[in-house]
Amino acid sequence: MRKAILAVMLVFCMLLPLSGAVYAAGMENFLPQEEVSTIQFQDVPEGAWYEEALERCCAAGLIEGTGVDTFTPEGSLTRAQALVMAVRVRMIYYTGQCQLEESEPWYQSALDYAVVRKMVDRDEFDDYDVPATRGEMAHFLATALPVEEMGQINAVFFLPDVTEETAYRQDIFLLYRTGVLTGSDIFGSFRPEEEITRAEACAILARLAFPELRRDLDLFLPSEMILPEASLAAPPGGTVTAQEETALYTDLFGFGVLGSYTRARLNRFQPTEGKKVLAVRMVLENPTASPVSIPTSAFEVYWGGEESVRPLADNGYVSSQLPELIALSSHQITAGVLLYEVPEEEETFTLSCTIRYSGGTAAGIYQVLCQPEK
Repeated sequence: MRKAILAVMLVFCMLLPLSGAVYAAGMENFLPQEEVSTIQFQDVPEGAWYEEALERCCAAGLIEGTGVDTFTPEGSLTRAQALVMAVRVRMIYYTGQCQLEESEPWYQSALDYAVVRKMVDRDEFDDYDVPATRGEMAHFLATALPVEEMGQINAVFFLPDVTEETAYRQDIFLLYRTGVLTGSDIFGSFRPEEEITRAEACAILARLAFPELRRDLDLFLPSEMILPEASLAAPPGGTVTAQEETALYTDLFGFGVLGSYTRARLNRFQPTEGKKVLAVRMVLENPTASPVSIPTSAFEVYWGGEESVRPLADNGYVSSQLPELIALSSHQITAGVLLYEVPEEEETFTLSCTIRYSGGTAAGIYQVLCQPEK
């Protein structure tokens, strides 16, 4: 009975704003009425990556400190705290204010509000006092705003660590496609099972409430692990050259470049002056009955003509979705993206894979000519 009374009181209070002002539903309700400085938080360093997000969220009433002058940016959130943040977003959007009644436990009125509006199910979680995961935060926020405020700006259909078995998979993809979630690395990894920090939650809240902060993503990731249909046998010895979308089959393994492109910058990565990013999407397969291992360093990118030879230290290698040693069991297939820093004036590149004998002599050089999209 007490919970029912509290729920009715909550709805009643939302219908009667304390100030007497009447708000129309809309994103403009998040615009701050006054400036708020993060200087009040002694544990937020000047220039912190989340500083703007924190100022906006505090001014909009979406987040609070953990004390008079502390924010605890690296601290975790409980499920209850994460849910309350999502409820604040929804209440402010529709009413211009967030007025949660006191309840026992303290988050009960927020939970009642969320259940009525189908943000969560009543018995979805048996404990709201444990730390929230990043996936759970995405779940709470995915229904905080109406669908018309969640326009898709990114074509994201694959993430490195979000599979068919990942909890809240659809909520995570929704927020990536709207530019609210941006991933924790240049490949868009989300880390759904890890606990979310207060700073991370603040950044996500800001992008949700302020669409101008939402980000375009360039996640050049393999959506399918299938080698190109066109293939070329590459026996050992000498140099074999192919084009993109052609599979090269050596005696040990097969690989193919599905595509490539260049960008002035790529998500979180900013190349050095005079350079741009080259992304090469590649699939590798072990067609044999025996395991095989290929070091990622075997793949190098050259420019300035097919005959150009550059040492690895000057090859511009940046990062890879693939491990340093790609170990493939019998008939296993894997895929990933190789990233390089290359001169911004260059237009064509050669991805070269050199297989060596145990003594270091080259057993074969297998090249793919890349003409990346811009």
